Amino acid sequence: MKRIKLIITAILTIFTNSLAFAQDTTLTVTSAGNVGIGTSSPSTKLEVAGNIAVNGTVDDVDISRFKSDFDNRISNYFQFGNLNQNSVAVSSPWTKLITTTGTHSFTKRQNGSKIEVYVNSRFGIGTLNANGVRFQVRIDDTDIPDFDNQGSITTSNTSEFLSIYAVFDNLPAGSHTVSIWGRAAPSGSASSVLVDPGGWGGKMIVKEGW
Repeated sequence: MKRIKLIITAILTIFTNSLAFAQDTTLTVTSAGNVGIGTSSPSTKLEVAGNIAVNGTVDDVDISRFKSDFDNRISNYFQFGNLNQNSVAVSSPWTKLITTTGTHSFTKRQNGSKIEVYVNSRFGIGTLNANGVRFQVRIDDTDIPDFDNQGSITTSNTSEFLSIYAVFDNLPAGSHTVSIWGRAAPSGSASSVLVDPGGWGGKMIVKEGW
């Protein structure tokens, strides 16, 4: 019996001090009860030096869904050019500036994410019979931003560089369109309203994020 105890003690001592395979630090169990895989000096109950793959659950939690959630939370970007499509006349109601051929589509991955739209481009107008022309970004033609800054031009026969920013909080996942709208303010009209006159590389960027 005493010999058996000595053998067991020797085995436990080997595991406690360091268990290595092929003369490499494959598995280490310290006297404090810390387990290291790929490291000889684990500082916590389990420390792994390397990648971990989990197929199954830990305490009934499906670990694989965390990777899926992380992948889905990576920001999603879309960039659109060719904003110079057609000039239009506008009055006090909002009017789409980019026609059907210029409407741009994107796919939103998640229901809980937000959409941010950035427009950086020159805008031009012809004859102005109003105080100015205001510009706004819309999604699916009807969804107006939850937060935004609207660009404006207040001088006839001119073009100006404008930056427009908009945030949409409650869009469902799926396919959507984004477009730029304009209106004469507070009333009146304007002719030849155009995005990116001359085609100088104006861009619209759509970002899905958190």
